[in-house]
Amino acid sequence: MKLTRSIRRRLNKKLRPNYTQENLFMGAFNSHVKNALYNKIKNATSLEEVDKIIDEFNVDSLLPAVNNLSNSVFGKSTKEFDLLMTSFFQRPDKRYLNLRSKGLLYKKEDFKPFLNAFKHNLTLIKDLPKDLSKKLKKAYFTGTSFRGTEFARELKERLGKRAKTIVRTESAKITSTLTQARMQKVGLNAYIWSTSEDSRVRGSHSLMDGVLVFWADPPTIDNYQNHCGRYVNCRCVPIPVVEVSDLKFPIKVAERVNIQTDYIKGGKGKTVSKIISGSITTFTKEKFIEKFGNLFV
Repeated sequence: MKLTRSIRRRLNKKLRPNYTQENLFMGAFNSHVKNALYNKIKNATSLEEVDKIIDEFNVDSLLPAVNNLSNSVFGKSTKEFDLLMTSFFQRPDKRYLNLRSKGLLYKKEDFKPFLNAFKHNLTLIKDLPKDLSKKLKKAYFTGTSFRGTEFARELKERLGKRAKTIVRTESAKITSTLTQARMQKVGLNAYIWSTSEDSRVRGSHSLMDGVLVFWADPPTIDNYQNHCGRYVNCRCVPIPVVEVSDLKFPIKVAERVNIQTDYIKGGKGKTVSKIISGSITTFTKEKFIEKFGNLFV
């Protein structure tokens, strides 16, 4: 399969996290916090009473929803990886890789450490009300009179946004991590970074779009070194590269790249992203094979 831009777009849509299941989880979360926090805080008459309500908040009742989301993310990533590998490994000389990939896809116990980390990070949502409450209370300590209804409304607005960011980020991270684990188990060392190609894509991630990245060489973007799909609110996906013939040349390759984003002075929130070290180098097929050919199956 030749990884042209149009093919990458199609694969990107297939490999994105399951937003439907995320929305179901957020529905359960919002319902829980409405009863456990907002409704109680509305009737609170002091900040001390708010503290007590927040201290008693827990997410135990959300554990079934966390498990459902975990299973959904694992199931979708498994299905899509299976379809992807089947399409790549169509030639007779690659059938052994297809059989090998199928053998590892459904061994959920191999991925338990990843899934347990995913569940743990989701349950950290329980700490959000306390963190946000500290920031909100500063306003009341500066002379603003306390009203439980106002406090509940502000907490609800901020908590929903922060919780959704966590859910979206964690889902994308686990999908990317599972893809890496599966690829490396069948000896695949590189992927193509693929963005959603819309106005919401960050400038730093746009620089990485269509770039080949080796798992052994994660890029650094805005002081955070990691792979595609593991940045906050990142919707990018890693598209596996099986062999050199799948690539469309010339191809860009990230080599110890470090990208930094800065705000433009007087630019009303506009930013500019640039490479401050390392490189994104364009290779012809001959030069690419000469330098990286031994890293492909």
